Amino acid sequence: MLLAIIVLITLVASAVLALIGTRFWPFTLSAVSLGWLLVNKPLEGPVLWVLTPGHGLALSDLLCPLGLGLAAVLLYHRRASSTGQRTFD
Repeated sequence: MLLAIIVLITLVASAVLALIGTRFWPFTLSAVSLGWLLVNKPLEGPVLWVLTPGHGLALSDLLCPLGLGLAAVLLYHRRASSTGQRTFD
């Protein structure tokens, strides 16, 4: 349980730092998001979609694609800004 809480705090901190920090932080956010899938069992929350009895998609499982998506958008936006291309602002 303690490891899951530490990784969750690290995930949130990485997301904040990715939004305001350098190009390094989206990569950290991606790694922590993937790591979250390994430790989120104690904090899963309600099951949103049951695949089989005992397996399903829980609410906390959605933090991984959310973190990866945020990291991808930030990397794309920063890359486009550094090359002078128009972005989706």
